[in-house]
Amino acid sequence: MLTSGARWEKNNLRAVKAFDELVTMMRSTNHEFDMKLVITGATNVKVYRKHIRSKDAFVFLGYVESKELEFLHKNAYAFIFPSLNEGFGYPPVQSMRYGVPVAASGTTSVPEVCENAALYFDPYSVSEIKNRMIQLLDSSIYAMYAARGVARYGEVHKRQQEDLEKAVAFVLGE
Repeated sequence: MLTSGARWEKNNLRAVKAFDELVTMMRSTNHEFDMKLVITGATNVKVYRKHIRSKDAFVFLGYVESKELEFLHKNAYAFIFPSLNEGFGYPPVQSMRYGVPVAASGTTSVPEVCENAALYFDPYSVSEIKNRMIQLLDSSIYAMYAARGVARYGEVHKRQQEDLEKAVAFVLGE
């Protein structure tokens, strides 16, 4: 799954190309590969379609409501986050909450947020993004990052709750 398909800084085109290469590679070696990559927020699908061969391997969605987005985070096989510019990087944590492994850009704030709970890649390298996708096909790597993700979500959530309580106490003068 990819989010924010219309925003250039989310760098989804490189991830789409990486997945397309993976699908092409798997199919050329007669491996059954029926996964699809879902991209939300994709308002100009033509931009993506002109760069891919396996068009049937992609699901392009426009804007999705919060409940739909939460459903996608919860039910994705993996979350890919190739962002080039990120403030906090909350989308990977949303997927980690449900034990969905994450592969993400290693050049933004995401490594600070996700720590050892994500596989990192150079967001400018299509081949490196594809290699992380391949790694997530390995059941032992998948299980390890799923477990790490759940644990990391718990840490981030706990810290946010503590910080919120401190901020409320400060505002109330307690």
